Amino acid sequence: MGKSRIMWDNLVSEADSISATASDQGYPVTNIANWRENSIWQASEDNTFDITFEFPSAGVDVTSFCLMGHNLNTQGARYKLQGSDNPGGGWTDLTAYSYPGDDFCKCHQFTLVNYSDFRIRINNDGGSDFSPQIGIVFLGEYMEIPLHPFHADIDPDKCMEVLETQRSESGILLGSSIAFVNRNPTFSYPALSPTFINDEWLPFRKDHRGKPFFWNWDSDRLDEVYLMEFAGRDNTQPYNQVLYRSLSFTLTGRKEE
Repeated sequence: MGKSRIMWDNLVSEADSISATASDQGYPVTNIANWRENSIWQASEDNTFDITFEFPSAGVDVTSFCLMGHNLNTQGARYKLQGSDNPGGGWTDLTAYSYPGDDFCKCHQFTLVNYSDFRIRINNDGGSDFSPQIGIVFLGEYMEIPLHPFHADIDPDKCMEVLETQRSESGILLGSSIAFVNRNPTFSYPALSPTFINDEWLPFRKDHRGKPFFWNWDSDRLDEVYLMEFAGRDNTQPYNQVLYRSLSFTLTGRKEE
């Protein structure tokens, strides 16, 4: 079992420029930087698309790459991430071409790299024109919680159905339907160092307050990465045996189905 990781400091929003080889009207590529999966980039009438991110010449450090709110599987497309310090001189593959298998969140993690330019290349392996769309792109480093979550009764897939009640015009109940399903897992970490809490956890909670993030509860399971946020304001970091800090929180986020 791997340790839990959070992807929250998204460098995409800090890029000097974000460009795409094409964008449909009303679906600009800058939409992928705003943490909203329903605010999408979309393009059509080609069989290869590039999304390019330009950063300062000193480059930026990246260990994680995530996609969400996409239709790449439905479109029969594949994708890969590349990096370069001299785009005119060529690109280095950071991930191999991937066929997503479904339209759910996809996450890739790798040894730290530093480049001034990154590119997502999307195509359908020489097929006909298609229309890809993407809601969120994450590029950046992950924050790793340095302990495994407490195992007693852990349920990383805990969900709650959110119902929509239907009534007639006269108010008669006609039944309910499921509007959407929310994930609502709770995680606890009983003996963390005060250094981690003070230097990494509390700055994350302060700087990213009220915003979603990508959550990977087990880094050995990169197929289980979800867009989440904290459920309410309750989160605790009490001292445990003086030398340690405990951490407990509940997350919430729409289940992709």
